[in-house]
Amino acid sequence: MILDGQGELVWFQPVSTGATFSKRAMNVRVQTYRGRPVLTWWEGAVAYAHGQGHYVIADQSYAQVARVSAGNGYLGDLHEFLLTPNGTALLTCYGTARADLRSLG
Repeated sequence: MILDGQGELVWFQPVSTGATFSKRAMNVRVQTYRGRPVLTWWEGAVAYAHGQGHYVIADQSYAQVARVSAGNGYLGDLHEFLLTPNGTALLTCYGTARADLRSLG
């Protein structure tokens, strides 16, 4: 949801069709994509204090122009998504690892 300086609705796009905690939008910001200003945000679920989702890039009319996902089976985190002037993006994701640490105790 975007409001103007008087609190009037400028734009609204629900991220789900019903009430749910499993899909949210966060980290909305203005960035530059292909030389033009765009809005970007993260969409997904929050689990274990980080996000599991993907990123959306929308143009000045709020139309989606790109959807960015992390590679290699990872899900993008809600905390960071930065478009670079080189046409790439910096983002965070979390993986899990199992280890037997009993020998360290």
